Amino acid sequence: MVLLLAVPAVILAAGLFLRMYSERSGWQSTSTAIGDYRRLPLSDGSTLELNTATEVRYRLSERVRLLDLKTGEARFRVAHDPQRPFVVFAANTVVRAVGTEFTVRIRDSGKVDVVVAEGVVAVSHRARESAIHGLLYGRKVPLESGTRVPEKTMVTDDSGRFAAVEMTRAKVEAHDAWRNNLLIFDGAPLKEIVEEFNRYNRRKLEIFDPSIAGVSLGGRYRPRDVEGFLLNLSAVMKFRVVEKPSAGATAGTLEIHPVPRSGFGY
Repeated sequence: MVLLLAVPAVILAAGLFLRMYSERSGWQSTSTAIGDYRRLPLSDGSTLELNTATEVRYRLSERVRLLDLKTGEARFRVAHDPQRPFVVFAANTVVRAVGTEFTVRIRDSGKVDVVVAEGVVAVSHRARESAIHGLLYGRKVPLESGTRVPEKTMVTDDSGRFAAVEMTRAKVEAHDAWRNNLLIFDGAPLKEIVEEFNRYNRRKLEIFDPSIAGVSLGGRYRPRDVEGFLLNLSAVMKFRVVEKPSAGATAGTLEIHPVPRSGFGY
């Protein structure tokens, strides 16, 4: 009797395993290491570009094109095909497009930025796993009801609260300058610039004194040219750099210490 009960249980477990394997086996993935860049043409004619430390998995079927941004930042150039929705997931942020170009970034804080370069997308916030499962198995997922984001606009999803900012064409290009191995800043605070450089380098910059975090800077830099950035910073303020040895996965830290104007700069 025990054996008769156990056989259906085994069959059920095997069925669940096969279903889970089937769901996962259709996915492909691509990624970049810290400081790397990758451009990947997709089979539907779309193009995927990965920024530093980014991971994306994707699944293109006859009904729907699904892309799941796990970490980092990616640019999507979508081939026009209204019969096959192009849907990007980033945490619980969902972006639906037909034929457009946009960038999605998952920040360390958990917020998600969507910048539309061309066309229009619909952005919504919903449970990621159930939405992906629904799209794969033909269930109704009302993505069209999301917030419409036109071109030259950045929208930030903060746990379902959306904030939109209009951008000039120049700002959109500066935002996506990483595609050309550049970082472009225009009056950005030092704290923001340091955070950006740290995305691309294992040796991290650190602001020792919070009082200088708001110092405003501009310029164009190669993402790994930390020395060039510090040289430019020396024209704005006096500081010294204290190098700290590695404390794990990083390659050490460069601490930026302000010094009195009578002292010596970097």
